[in-house]
Amino acid sequence: MDQKTIIGLEVSLSIPPHGCPNACWHCPQGLLVSRYPKDAPREFTLESLQRCLETVPVSRHLAWTGFSEPFLCSDAVPIMLWAHQRGHTAMLSTTLRGITHAGIEKIADLPWKCTVIHVPDAEGWMKIPVTDDYVNLFEHAVKAWKHHADFVFGNYATPHPKLLPIMEASGVPIPHFGLHDRCGMVEGLPHYRHTGRIHLCYKMFCGNLLPNGDLCLCCDDYGLQHVWGNLNRESYTDIYRGPKFRAFLDALKDPESTVLCRTCMDGYKQGFDPDHPPYLDQP
Repeated sequence: MDQKTIIGLEVSLSIPPHGCPNACWHCPQGLLVSRYPKDAPREFTLESLQRCLETVPVSRHLAWTGFSEPFLCSDAVPIMLWAHQRGHTAMLSTTLRGITHAGIEKIADLPWKCTVIHVPDAEGWMKIPVTDDYVNLFEHAVKAWKHHADFVFGNYATPHPKLLPIMEASGVPIPHFGLHDRCGMVEGLPHYRHTGRIHLCYKMFCGNLLPNGDLCLCCDDYGLQHVWGNLNRESYTDIYRGPKFRAFLDALKDPESTVLCRTCMDGYKQGFDPDHPPYLDQP
């Protein structure tokens, strides 16, 4: 995806009470479950998402990804169709868990800017049973979606042997994605700490919307350290011009700060100067 176009909003369509059942070992679901309010909504409905996006400009690109598999949300497909009708561009990142064959077809011809299918692996890092039904679903999605702009397979380990022939037959490149240590939260991976000034990040967007309306930093903020406001109570513009986000911008410039971005392994390398965040003034 063209990184210059993805200033927008990441959306976690659901926060399951016991964490995402994919249970990928590099996603600290236990930390997220412990920090997300126990009595808060666990998934968006079409109506609740519509309320949260009332003040979000249609120029904002939406990313259906976040802290859990997007199709665990019962209204995921209607939500994606509605967002397109509203005028948002979007990207999709999915393991296919929760989608149906009918759902694959319903969203196949939307003008996606990027589509990522995260592939179950031979090592078992992703806890998805690769049954015959799943293999059929995977093959259907690849055939239906491979015409999308910037379609890619997300591989973090060795692709499952039942899926690799489908991937190879598709003609789509099969890259290897590096594992992310979630800003120091995943043991067994290298950790980082960056000094000096940190730029706002293209890769992790600018905000991760949760089913209760909270807007946090990004899909690496599993501990919900940086929650800037709530779109059920505040406008999008007010949140990004408010004191919590302004304090975050100041922290990016302070070498002594403990802002989460200081321990991010890659996003800090690209982005906007925190003194000039352009999306605050875009329509």
